[in-house]
Amino acid sequence: MIEKIELQQNLKTEYYALRDLLFVTIFWIPASFIFILYIPSLIGFISMIASYMVLFFIPTIYLHNNYEKYSKGKNLLIFDKIINFDEKSISFDSIKSIKAIGTGYSLGLNYFARMTHMTGYYYLEITTIEDEKIILTSLLSKDIMKIISEKIPSIKIELNPIFYPIIKNYC
Repeated sequence: MIEKIELQQNLKTEYYALRDLLFVTIFWIPASFIFILYIPSLIGFISMIASYMVLFFIPTIYLHNNYEKYSKGKNLLIFDKIINFDEKSISFDSIKSIKAIGTGYSLGLNYFARMTHMTGYYYLEITTIEDEKIILTSLLSKDIMKIISEKIPSIKIELNPIFYPIIKNYC
């Protein structure tokens, strides 16, 4: 019997990616109102809201939209020896390398500082012998790295921690 794993972006995976931003929002916005009560200054309040937008909201939403370009409406099917993604079929034997790119914390490297709003974002770059690449984002599954490493144990996943794991154009 052929074991098949099917993954796709859905509300649950999007919630997992955005939950830390929601957590920051729940505390930052009320803190801004408390700040205005103790220091009644419109400039202070606007500064608090602007800092939230610049530090948390805009970078996270931009990153989320970037990941959606590579995941939304696409199915990942993993069989015993083949990966099917976005009408590409790759056999495990033709995979040259797998890189995991994300914040240190999202890759499980706990000695890195936690980027509270971006802990749910990382992606895998799978390169074949023919130099074809496919990008699998954490919007397909929060455990995509674990799933791939279990299905393809012969290839070690190279961890590449970076501050802001934006996906460059590979298409």
